[in-house]
Formats: sequence, C-alpha cells, structure tokens
Amino acid sequence: MHRTCRSLCWPCGVEVARAAGVGSAALHRHFPSRWSLLQAVLTDRVHALCDRAEELRAVPDPSSR
Repeated sequence: MHRTCRSLCWPCGVEVARAAGVGSAALHRHFPSRWSLLQAVLTDRVHALCDRAEELRAVPDPSSR
C-alpha cells in the first residue's frame, strides 16, 4: 500500500485502497489516519534512500583516479 500511495500522489484513501487491491476497511485497519499512512510512506522512502546511499558508498569515486 505504501508504494501505491506514493505512485498516486496522495489521493483519497478509497483510491489508494482500490489501486493497492484491498478494501478501504483494510487500509483504515492498517492506517487509521492519513497521517499514519503518510508517516509509513515517508519512513519507507527514507529507508530506501539510506540503503541506496550505502550502496553508493561502496562504489569507488571516479574523480579520485
């Protein structure tokens, strides 16, 4: 559901639930408020960015040659 919410640019909950293939009750059960859904989406994005940063740290800097 996080990914669906991000891709839909923050639509209403019914649209997020429909696009994620779940009912609106399931969406509200997992995320009782818009804030809780937004928090989950942003947390997911920050973790993905941190993971990518770690991957890039392992790559040698081409300007240091």
